Amino acid sequence: MLTAINCGDDTDYTGATVGSLLGILGGQKIIPSDWSEYIGERIITIAIDKGTCHTIPKNCVELTDRVLSMIPIVLKANKVSA
Repeated sequence: MLTAINCGDDTDYTGATVGSLLGILGGQKIIPSDWSEYIGERIITIAIDKGTCHTIPKNCVELTDRVLSMIPIVLKANKVSA
């Protein structure tokens, strides 16, 4: 992930995508402890106006639960059997 980010220019999306995939594959245990201690369960964003958007997940666990709850809906919408 660091290699992707260190390529420069607009690599934040690449790093986020790689990090997401690694997290899906390895779970929380593969996140370096110094990273998880620094970030914790907070969701840090400047892209969303928290004053007007009240449905933002409170933490990473809530975000993960929301994503997981969407799996059956997305599979059904794409006519994929589970």
